[in-house]
Amino acid sequence: MSVHRYPVVALLFLLTACASSYTLVSDGSVTVGDLRIQAGPGWNQAPKFEIPWARRSTQTWTRDGMPLDRLIIIPRLFDGESIFLPDEDIEYPVVKANMTPEQIQALVIASLELAQRPNPAVVNTENLRPYRFGNESGVLFDFGVIVHDGPEYAGTAGAFVANERLYLLYFVAAVPYYFDKHIGAAEAVIRSARL
Repeated sequence: MSVHRYPVVALLFLLTACASSYTLVSDGSVTVGDLRIQAGPGWNQAPKFEIPWARRSTQTWTRDGMPLDRLIIIPRLFDGESIFLPDEDIEYPVVKANMTPEQIQALVIASLELAQRPNPAVVNTENLRPYRFGNESGVLFDFGVIVHDGPEYAGTAGAFVANERLYLLYFVAAVPYYFDKHIGAAEAVIRSARL
């Protein structure tokens, strides 16, 4: 069969190839950069081209698709780096060595608000609490995201600083259905993070 004679078939083949670029995440122990995490079944890693704002080492996992739910794993940020890649129109806050829990929370929230531009967004936080990621003292907190003319999202984050580097994992999903559906699995991954 000639591709030139059947352009619709060729186009469908290309679209199928693009759609299948998600990768099933192995159930069990997974290494992402310096982090070791325990992944339960059902996670799919999104291809890099779908997340152009993410740093090269960042992985994004989803269960029902990126607009509905996503788990972001950032395995290492150095002093002076931002959570998202620099943008000429947005000045993201940057990581500082030895950040306090409150500073980590503020960094994540400010970054999420700025990332929604040009749409105005409000990000609120609650339940900042200490948590040990193996031998490392860290923090967990919950947040909500309201975007103008968009769905409402809820999320949870875990982070710690070790060797003057920030390690961050956060989950965000549309509420109420997708957040309620996946929060248990997402929290299990976040809480499992170890160096």
